[in-house]
Amino acid sequence: MRHKTSTDIDTFVPDPSRAKSPNALDRWMLSLLQRGFGTAPVGFVLWDGTQTSPPAGPTIGRLLVKDRRTMVSLLLDPELNFGEAYTSGQLEVLGDLPKMLEETYRAWE
Repeated sequence: MRHKTSTDIDTFVPDPSRAKSPNALDRWMLSLLQRGFGTAPVGFVLWDGTQTSPPAGPTIGRLLVKDRRTMVSLLLDPELNFGEAYTSGQLEVLGDLPKMLEETYRAWE
């Protein structure tokens, strides 16, 4: 499975057949997920194209969360469930994966 290059970060086109539109609970969970990544310059994209951005500075990449179950699993244990979601294809990296991981772990220190 490949991760998309940085040129793909802002070009995600949602697939309307994938899932229902996010509701208020989904948007709330998305805000918690973004906060959980602290100052890491990583944003998120939901299955319908809804996006968040890091609190400050430029975004070096985005994580495309393809369904609600994946979002919940990332909230519960991001370190464990990131790899599971990525390898199963339920989480896609839009940007430079190694740089995103490095910056995320730095923000968590």
